[in-house]
Amino acid sequence: MTAVRVKNGTLTANTVATVQFAAFYEEVDVSNLLPLGTGQDVIYVTTDASTPSYQGDDCDAVGPGQTITVPNRLPEWDQASGVANPGTTIKLISGVSTTPSYSVEGAE
Repeated sequence: MTAVRVKNGTLTANTVATVQFAAFYEEVDVSNLLPLGTGQDVIYVTTDASTPSYQGDDCDAVGPGQTITVPNRLPEWDQASGVANPGTTIKLISGVSTTPSYSVEGAE
């Protein structure tokens, strides 16, 4: 059985969406699927389990038509640390009146 490594969706305006992968990925590629030059439809992303906010601190921004690579900011499991495999959690948010579509892909 192959693990899911790509998830797609559409954001609800000003509402956090959570994408969860069971596997730990060191990086994820996040794409804003709106056409380039589509106004203020920016997606803000976190990968450290914190809640993103629109134009928030410590959030990565993905403009329309862009794909960015974001590091997984949670530690990977290892026996010495005693931390269980956290998988990969990506949280996304858009502005008050925007509903951009997105794609998130786990990268090794």
